[in-house]
Amino acid sequence: MGDCVEDIKEKIEQVLGAEDEAKSTIENAQREKERLLSEARQKVMEMLESAREEAGMIIAGQKKLVEEETSVEIDGKRRRTNEEIQSLIASGRKNIPSAVSFIVKSLINPSLSEK
Repeated sequence: MGDCVEDIKEKIEQVLGAEDEAKSTIENAQREKERLLSEARQKVMEMLESAREEAGMIIAGQKKLVEEETSVEIDGKRRRTNEEIQSLIASGRKNIPSAVSFIVKSLINPSLSEK
């Protein structure tokens, strides 16, 4: 019977040892899980920051491109407007002699302005 009790004690100790080992394995797995989650969070944060920086560079590039295109468009409109103004001035200068002649004739002969 002594051997039987010893066998039972040994089995109980093995079970308790297995439980302790299982608890240790579970704790190790939990720590590893936390470590992996922490690493994953850190990588996500790094990727997010990298994406923000890249988006910032893309936005800055697009902004510069739009500014350049707008500047070219504004310069073109200014040039066309100046050309139109110069054309109107030239046209007005051509008409000055006719206008002066008409005014002088109207002053000399008022009946001409009524026609």
